[in-house]
Amino acid sequence: MAFPEGDLKVLFTTWKTIVKTFMRRKLTFPSDRLPAMSGTASILARPKLGRYVAGLWEVDLIKQLQWQCTGDDKTERSYVYRAPSGSWVLVNCEIRFYMHYDNMEMENICNPQILEINCRQNTIDPFGSVKRGFLIITSLFQLGLLRFMLAHRVKLVQLRR
Repeated sequence: MAFPEGDLKVLFTTWKTIVKTFMRRKLTFPSDRLPAMSGTASILARPKLGRYVAGLWEVDLIKQLQWQCTGDDKTERSYVYRAPSGSWVLVNCEIRFYMHYDNMEMENICNPQILEINCRQNTIDPFGSVKRGFLIITSLFQLGLLRFMLAHRVKLVQLRR
């Protein structure tokens, strides 16, 4: 499989398409999700994408956190640790990414900033399964945006301070 060398938009669009297609598959063991994607991620990896963190690329991380479950699948989270809570790896459902690459509205309104990314792998494979991880983000928030997100069933992750 050959991946485009083009700009970041093309790389991220390709990755999101792969993830959406992959999440339609039913794995016998959902804990195999990251190891199953590790070969594809390692082929796509480029220095300009930054680190690969539990199924997400560092440079596009804010946009990749904007996903939701779709379809009739029962949305259930794993009780066995697979990935940090913002990663699509954690759920057993088809997904779609909520924001399109060119839609900068969320970033312009909220101005999210990543303060810290911490992810520990289970093995030496930087694209494989994850032992633990967390993400600290700071952001502005507006009540009108919250109402919009709730009306459209966008998942919110509560962070402790």
